[in-house]
Amino acid sequence: MSNYLKISEFAKLRNVNINSLLYYEKIGVLRPAYVDPHSKYRYYSPEQLIILDTILLAINLGIPLKNLKNYVEGDTFLVQKLFEDGKKLAEAKMEDIQTTLRQIEYHLEDQKENRQYQNETGHYRRSIRERFFITAPCEHCQNLSDFRSMFTNLFEYAQSHHMTPISPSGRLFRYQNGWVSSWLFLEVLTVPPPEKESGHILRVPASVFTCVRKNMPDNKDLLSFIEKEFGPLKNSTVIVTNVLSDKFRFDSMQSEVQITDLI
Repeated sequence: MSNYLKISEFAKLRNVNINSLLYYEKIGVLRPAYVDPHSKYRYYSPEQLIILDTILLAINLGIPLKNLKNYVEGDTFLVQKLFEDGKKLAEAKMEDIQTTLRQIEYHLEDQKENRQYQNETGHYRRSIRERFFITAPCEHCQNLSDFRSMFTNLFEYAQSHHMTPISPSGRLFRYQNGWVSSWLFLEVLTVPPPEKESGHILRVPASVFTCVRKNMPDNKDLLSFIEKEFGPLKNSTVIVTNVLSDKFRFDSMQSEVQITDLI
């Protein structure tokens, strides 16, 4: 048996559990090269390390063990097919990681900017980069349940259209010629190409906004709060958005009111 490795030796070479090798045998993806008919001891050939490495790679890629049998035909392990499928999974994971990284970078930069204004008690001017919102009209929202449902719909819309939603969200009011319209918005990091955009997507250009930070009243009192703070507005856009600070308090959520010319 000098050409074979005991199951314990074989497992040790890749730091796997013997029970794992027994399970791979059970599902038919890695059978021992030889089983002693009397002792039932299992032995493996050094060449089978390639198959074990492939199995471990599949596990790292997130391919369920029960699906590994799809890559076995008789005594043949379909390595190329597994690699092709694994490549697709790895690319999808990389895309997810890149998306997560963009979200983290956004929040770190947002917190850095917010620190500059965290002690402001009155009105101040602030330059804000270009943003993209997905929006929905909410003139007929009556209660908190309505708002929650609409925010959920916005989030699902963003995901289904391959956009990346982030935490800034809130209310948007458009004052124009004596009329005011009310919208809910959710900010997204990525948007579809222009030819695939819809009326749901609003581009907010980079601009200087007049701002104030407050603990906001109930949604139904927002308009009176805005008028009290800024007086009558004619042709303006008002964005009321949540502020994410370095430390989050569950019992206090500060918002920022941002006003600019009509968008």
